[in-house]
Amino acid sequence: ISTNDYILISDKSMIFNHPIFITKWIESENKWINYTKNDYSYIESKDITSFIRVDNWLYIGTTKGLIIFNINQNNWKLIDESDGLNSNIIYDIMYMNNNIYIANSLGLNILSTISNIVIEQPVFSYLDNSSVYDINISDNKLLIASEIGLFRYDYQLNKVGKIADDKYLKIVTDKNNNFIASRRNRLYKISNNRELLFSSEKIKNISICDDYVWINNIHEATILNLKNN
Repeated sequence: ISTNDYILISDKSMIFNHPIFITKWIESENKWINYTKNDYSYIESKDITSFIRVDNWLYIGTTKGLIIFNINQNNWKLIDESDGLNSNIIYDIMYMNNNIYIANSLGLNILSTISNIVIEQPVFSYLDNSSVYDINISDNKLLIASEIGLFRYDYQLNKVGKIADDKYLKIVTDKNNNFIASRRNRLYKISNNRELLFSSEKIKNISICDDYVWINNIHEATILNLKNN
């Protein structure tokens, strides 16, 4: 769990209170573990944009680079532009086929989870200097929402295909493999053509479950039934 709020905890072994960076909840024990981020004190909880766990590793996307946290050994490593990232401003991260895909403000990078180093992938070079806002996985293919359009990456063929030219911020697929994509205030279904599904003041995020799209509108949540709209 991470939060934009500035939360302090008291540690009797320390003279000063330390702000919480991230919190782990072990549900079966109702046990809470708070991590304070002293190694990179200039990175705060509010800088976190995304995170994903792979075995013992927690990969944390921030606006100042990618942090890799070894949960068992309780140590941290920062990956940033000096290590090969296109940009330190990370919007989203996703795990697929032993790699972490990193969507950032200047393209898409790949980090090997075997060596935890950034690896070059020329097939994504066309995205360089373009913002990649969201990535998702459908049928073992990577969906990419960027400022220059929607794309689908086939890992086995190492090939990228374009879905749409328009700029979208979020992308998922429904059970019929139609693309559900959002802009700032509109939600569309994209198949052979584009259909407007929903309009709202501001759409921050979307998620899909069966025939329902869950829409985060900052101050409220909306559920859209795809069968009857």
